[in-house]
Amino acid sequence: MRPIRNFMCCILASVLLQQPAVAETSVEFRVGGTYSDNVRRSALNEEDQTIARAGLRLDTSTETRGFEGRLLADLEYRDFLDDAFEAENFSSAEANALFKFAPDVFHWVVEDKYGMLRRDQFDPDTPDNRENINTFSTGPDLRLRISNRTSVEVTARYRHNWFETSDTDNTTTSGSLALIRALSRNRSLSLNVSADRVEYDDEDLNSSFDRQTAYLSLNSQVSRGTLQFDIGVNELRDQGETFSGTLASLSWSRSLSEISDFSLTYSRRFSDAGDFFARFNSAGSDPQGPQEIIPSGDPFENERLSATYSYNRSRVRLSISAFFSEDEFQNDADLDRRRTGGRLNFDIGLGSGWQIGSRLRYEDRDFGRSDRNDDYLSGTIELDRRLARTLWLSLQYTYNDRSSNVSGQEYTENRYSLLFRFRPLGQTQ
Repeated sequence: MRPIRNFMCCILASVLLQQPAVAETSVEFRVGGTYSDNVRRSALNEEDQTIARAGLRLDTSTETRGFEGRLLADLEYRDFLDDAFEAENFSSAEANALFKFAPDVFHWVVEDKYGMLRRDQFDPDTPDNRENINTFSTGPDLRLRISNRTSVEVTARYRHNWFETSDTDNTTTSGSLALIRALSRNRSLSLNVSADRVEYDDEDLNSSFDRQTAYLSLNSQVSRGTLQFDIGVNELRDQGETFSGTLASLSWSRSLSEISDFSLTYSRRFSDAGDFFARFNSAGSDPQGPQEIIPSGDPFENERLSATYSYNRSRVRLSISAFFSEDEFQNDADLDRRRTGGRLNFDIGLGSGWQIGSRLRYEDRDFGRSDRNDDYLSGTIELDRRLARTLWLSLQYTYNDRSSNVSGQEYTENRYSLLFRFRPLGQTQ
């Protein structure tokens, strides 16, 4: 926890010293409890438990001519009153700082992300099967204009990935070069090359490796959407062997109307646990559990596709998404897996301070050589009542279910929660 705590202090100090021209802050405190009828998520000998909870969600950002910073944290302390597990900090956080020493020419970037991973992908998600991860990165961005439409961008990064219990701590040094051509005011084409060196602290357990990429990138912004498309190659050199593959990514969003949007994302590239966490983790994005990243020192090729439709009108908010993800590890095929699923979220304002919401998630997982298949289903219904200007009461019911073709790996769990949420007045949003 120390790495992100120190960095948060640095960012908050910078925020206070800069006298921001633009600042936004949102904070929420919560306290309450949860009852589970199968807290260990076991197929047999189910054990019930009451969990006391206290948490904080903070989102603060600031911007000046020479600085941009944001701190997002979702922190929660959980105490298992009948001692099924030791008390845990169920938390995630991320901090970003951009120092503009020469606006539009030279910037220095600092980023830190903190969260949780599930140590063993075959075991249920419980406190005994979680570990913390922290990734800290920093480095310069330099952009030089060659002509009115052409520029060169050079970036360098140092990143340290820390794992609480897994022996996969490592340091990544990387550099990239991009030749950018503006095709129009809202469209550009670039040629990009990059190189990464990943070095593990314990090289007796994990071998260091190199990764190189070369790709063409198109960025376009239009009145009703954005498009970014990358296509090229990436190469991995590990233990004297060279692996080559396609690098591709697509990020497309489209406003269908004033109240609805659609987005599509796709990526395929070589990655590792720390790189994957740094690119895809977002603090507080999945309160149901830790990030689905395998804490292994073995690099892998990841392919992922997701599509999301969202609707937001007056008192009704709806989001529907589907996703596919496949990991192919270079040296340990037992870790290979394929994940397919979808989510449905909606919230409805009922008036008079009442609101009802629901979260539904389904996921199918196939695991490499083991021929194991697990299906996950999770559903939550939440009823919120505004008690005062700054105080809300939340009642939640959550159902978790895992079915498997391996005997003894199924479980069901019912959770009932009561939470009080306090949001101070005077927040800037």
